[in-house]
Amino acid sequence: MREEHPPNEVEINTSPDLIRLVDQVQKTKRQTILRRDGEIVAIVMSPPARRPRSVTSATADFEAFSRSAGSWRGIIDINAFWDENGAQRLRSIRPAVRV
Repeated sequence: MREEHPPNEVEINTSPDLIRLVDQVQKTKRQTILRRDGEIVAIVMSPPARRPRSVTSATADFEAFSRSAGSWRGIIDINAFWDENGAQRLRSIRPAVRV
């Protein structure tokens, strides 16, 4: 199992080469592979775009939930439900423990 670690952060304001590299990645929207002696040592890429939170879907979900309230009325006998629920809690489905 791979353990996740938070990424290291590096301030690039003092390095013109890194600023130029980051500007290129942001402009082209393509990742850049950094190599040393033919070996990949890092990949620079733009962070994923954050989607704005959709207020309309949350509102629609809440409205649908509100409309469904009481929709089982007349279909389910609530008193019989509570009686059965209580009886089920008293019954054990586990085998008895032998000591």
